[in-house]
Amino acid sequence: MKTRGDQLVLALAYALRGRTGVLSEEDRYAIAELVVASLRAHGDPWRLDDDLPPFFHGPPTQGYR
Repeated sequence: MKTRGDQLVLALAYALRGRTGVLSEEDRYAIAELVVASLRAHGDPWRLDDDLPPFFHGPPTQGYR
């Protein structure tokens, strides 16, 4: 299962993709991992090591009438 930190790395690397001509994919992920490591080094109030909650895709199948 992914952690909140893993999800943040993916989101940051995705946000940096607009710099395609400047940064390679490896550089984007290296920058994102460095940012998350820096956040963890400052006490981790964001709970980056916690597992992500389960995600149920699609509309509810019960409960609406």
